[in-house]
Amino acid sequence: MLAHEVGHVFGLAHCTTYQCAMNGSNSLEESDRRPLYLCPICLKKLQWNRGIDTILRYKKLQAFYDKHYLKEEAVWIGKRLEHIMP
Repeated sequence: MLAHEVGHVFGLAHCTTYQCAMNGSNSLEESDRRPLYLCPICLKKLQWNRGIDTILRYKKLQAFYDKHYLKEEAVWIGKRLEHIMP
């Protein structure tokens, strides 16, 4: 999964805490079961390491998911935005 490999480029290691885009895998089937999103810990590492604006990132992801008919992911990201936006 490209999101996983890009996570490595940005300095993230494999995640063993939550289900996360950064989980390791030993097969294509395992890789396909990974979620598209980062867990809270990996997201926080990305924020700290690269100065990522989480709200802007989530809004752009939601637009992408909506455009490409990824309904489940769009709903998930919408709930995250509701949770973190002031």
